[in-house]
Parts: sequence; structure tokens; C-alpha cells
Amino acid sequence: MTRLKTFITILIIILNSNIFYSQNKVAVGNLQDDVVLFQLGIMNQDSNKYSIQGLKEVIEKDFSELKVRDSIALRYINDNINIFISINEDTKVIKENLPNQEYLKYSSEGLSDIQKNELNKTNQIILFNFYFPKEKLYKSYQIANEFIDKITLNRNVVLYDLETRLYYDKNFWKQKTALKSEIINIIKHINIHVYQNENEFCRAITLGMHKFGLPDICINNISCSQIESVENLINLTAQTLYEKKEIEKNGQLELDIDIINSVELKESLLSFIYENAEKKAVIDIVEGKLEEGDPDNRLIEISFPKIDTQIFQKKIFTKLFGFNDNIQFVKHNELIKKESQKAKDKLPELYKKFKQGLPTNSSLHMKFQFTDDQGNSEYMWVEIIKWEKLDAITGILNNTPYVLKNVKAGQKITKKSNEMFDYILYNPDGTQEGNETEKLLEKYKIK
Repeated sequence: MTRLKTFITILIIILNSNIFYSQNKVAVGNLQDDVVLFQLGIMNQDSNKYSIQGLKEVIEKDFSELKVRDSIALRYINDNINIFISINEDTKVIKENLPNQEYLKYSSEGLSDIQKNELNKTNQIILFNFYFPKEKLYKSYQIANEFIDKITLNRNVVLYDLETRLYYDKNFWKQKTALKSEIINIIKHINIHVYQNENEFCRAITLGMHKFGLPDICINNISCSQIESVENLINLTAQTLYEKKEIEKNGQLELDIDIINSVELKESLLSFIYENAEKKAVIDIVEGKLEEGDPDNRLIEISFPKIDTQIFQKKIFTKLFGFNDNIQFVKHNELIKKESQKAKDKLPELYKKFKQGLPTNSSLHMKFQFTDDQGNSEYMWVEIIKWEKLDAITGILNNTPYVLKNVKAGQKITKKSNEMFDYILYNPDGTQEGNETEKLLEKYKIK
């Protein structure tokens, strides 16, 4: 019997391990590369062209700590801050590397419409490769920023960060990346890319951690309406990795908003939390699987169980940032029922929009009644992730139940669409449609 119990225990451990991890856990130890590489491009539209010799003269005169190299090679590292410069004036190559206007809508910072339109006048692309030992990271970025500021003064140029894939106005870049101390707010130097997968969920991944010699971070299978919480989680994780530079426990990372050194980021995160937030949590991290379009860098994944993934994600968000579901006790009178029916009348129109594909950064939510065996009832919001037939939807429960114990926030839900009480359609521009019952619910709520 003892052997059987032992075997069963081992089997459960193996099964649980497979449920939680399909990839290797990130091992204890240092995560930072010994050598850090930072690449920045200049898109020059100025008639005054750059030359390698001219740039070398500026470095020799004003930036003696920069060592100009003829390639990127480890033999040059030692204790040096190195730079390798290349210039391309080939019209065909330049044209192939210019972004279109649609891309610039979401991947530029500080650029005016004029600057975006004039990018097609680029006559040179100058690529700067700064590489240095990790111990000189802060000093290297100081020098790099001062150098870029010097050589772009009074020139018509746009900067391009090869890691974050963002285009910058030079003055905006200077203001954003200025380093006042070694306590860096890392979110100013990275970009988070969020996109929807074919499985109805979203994926988020950082771009830019390579500039600090650290792996990029991803989260898979997230509810597309939870982007704010996801980005806050990733930002906290990125800052924690930057400050710690290592993993202290196999496959786990301790997060604590209160102890991060960047006051700027801490204040930003605290502005999002509710009073019931614990502000700390332990997350599981595994080696990430690179997908097409991911940065050319090591990747770690904030991991959640394969089963009830969104429930576990919601638990982490709640633990770190808290929650503030608005609980209303209301008797549905005829006015409320009439407004609800108007929402149901919109179902064919909503179905058509959903089937055609909602735009990026938009989502559809429906409110349904949930009950338990004891006759308790709550109305809660569900984010729609699948709607193949008009009368049946699948979604993720957004709210944390107040009374019910048979459902959980983040749980996958299947409902008949005609049982919907109301809807909200969130648009990419921040506006929303629907939820007309809310005013009446507020008016007739039980005091």
C-alpha cells in the first residue's frame, strides 16, 4: 500500500508539472549578458550628409571614451565602450527599409505628420552599434545619448531604435532617454507588442530588453481586454529583472511594487492599484518559445497552468493590483427590462461586426445572469472570444463574483446570446457603445 501511495504521489507531481510547465523553468543564477549591444539608426533627410570620417572626428574630439571599431567583435571588449558605424546610401535599400504611414501610427513617438511624410526623403541610413561590458552599461548609455544629441543638432533626421522598432523625433528621444541616475525606469526603453492569436486570445511580448543584456518577456493566451493589467505586470517584471539581474529561485520570480528602486515606475504602478491590492506576488517563469516576428534575443515566458489559464492570470492581476467590481443590488423594473430588450435587438448587428473581425484594440463584452444551486444570482460581464453561431457565444468572465462560488473571474463561459442583459463594445479610440442600462441600474439600486 505504501508503494502504491508513493507511486500515486509521484504520478500526481509529474502530471501537475506537465500542467504547469511545457517548457524548461528558468534556472537560478545571473540573467544578464556579459556584453551588451545597443543599435540605433538615423534616417537622414538633411542635405548635409554624414560621413564615417566626419563622425570619427567628432568622437576623437569630444568622446574619447568611445572606441571606433571596424566590426562588432568580442576581442575589442576589455573595459571599452565600443562603436561600429555603417552608412547606407543605396536608394533601393533605403526604400525597402522605410516604414509605411500605417506602421508609423502605432510605432512612432514624438513625430509630427510632416516628419512622418518626409521620411520618404531619406537619403542616408546611418547605423550605430554600441557594445560594451555590462559593468559599463550606465556610463555607455550616457555617452551614447550625448553623442547622438551632438551629431543630430540642427539636422533634419528621425531616429530608429532597432530593438523596440520605434521611430523617434530626436528631441523626444533626448527627453525620454535622458539618464539622471543609475536607477533607470526601464519602461522608457522598451516597447510592449500585443496582438491577437488565432486561438481568440492575445499574446504580449517586450521589445528592447536586449539593450540591457536581458531576455525579453512574453505572456501567452491572455484575455484581450486585460491589456492594461498585462502591461503593468510585464513592466513590473521587466524592472524587477533589470534591478535584480538574476533569478533567486528555480522557475520563480518574486515581484513587489513597494521595493522597486525606480520611484517613477513605482508611482505609475501605484496609480493603477485598488485598496485591496497586496502589491506583491510570485510568478512562474519558463524559457519562452520564439515565434515569427519576435526579437532576436533570449526569451522568458511568464507562465500559467494550461488548464484555466485565464483564471490564474486574473488571480495574479488581483493579487498585485486589486480589483474594484461595482456591486449593485437592483430589482429589474419594466424600464430596465425595456432597455435590456433594446440591447438584445442589437444582437444581429453585433454578430455581424464580430464575424467580420473587430479592429485591433477593441473588444465586445456582454452581461449575463449567473446562478447557483441555492438560487443566488449575479449579473456579470463576459468578454466574447468566440461567436460562431448567432445563438451561442464563448467568453471569459471579467468580474470577480461577490456571492457565487460556482464561477471564477477568468473562467471560460458558454452562454446563449439571447440571454444577454446588455453589451459594451469598446472601440480602438477609447470610446464605447452600449451599456445603456447602467444609468437606470444606478437610479434604481437598493440603498
